[in-house]
Order: sequence, then C-alpha cells, then structure tokens
Amino acid sequence: MTQANKKYIGYYVYGDIEIEDGVPRIVSDETFNKVQTLMNNNRKTPARAKAITEYILMTKLFCGRCKGLMVGVSGKGKCGVVYNYYSCNTSRKKQCKKKMFAKIILKTS
Repeated sequence: MTQANKKYIGYYVYGDIEIEDGVPRIVSDETFNKVQTLMNNNRKTPARAKAITEYILMTKLFCGRCKGLMVGVSGKGKCGVVYNYYSCNTSRKKQCKKKMFAKIILKTS
C-alpha cells in the first residue's frame, strides 16, 4: 500500500528522511489507512472498484472513430435481464457516433 501524504498522521517527510511527530497529527492511523485503501482501489479505475460485472477490456479498449476510451455499461431489459455493453465514453456525451456493442461472456466448462 502506498501512502500518499503522511503529514496527516504526523510525519514530516523530506526526501528519504521521515521524522515522526514532526508536524501536528490531523487524523488517526485507522482513518488514514481506510482512506489509503479506498484510494488504492480507486486508482485502478474508479468504476472498476464499484462494478458488479468485471469489464476486463475497460482500460485497454479504445474507440475506432474518436480514439476515446471504451467503458462498460449495463442495461436492464423488460424481463429484468441485465445486458452488458462496451460504449465509447465520448458517445455518452453525444460527441461520438460509435454504437455500443455487447460484452461477450465466455463460459468455461
């Protein structure tokens, strides 16, 4: 776990030198560690940490028209079936005309 800013827990850091209690502590160690865990989860991709379905191509797939990032989206049909798609991030903002395409689910048996 990388720790972003140890000043919150009272460390003064200058280069390779760390001085404990060098600055006033703002938060407890427990709170600091919880926040660091959340930040590390969100560092991957914010949506990936929250998504129920895993979109393995989310950071690797780019739009052929505008070169924007393709993101995972889902929709629910009339019968309650959830459908998963990849969509251009800029098409969701009406800046690209790329259509969504279905996420292929491979089943291994």
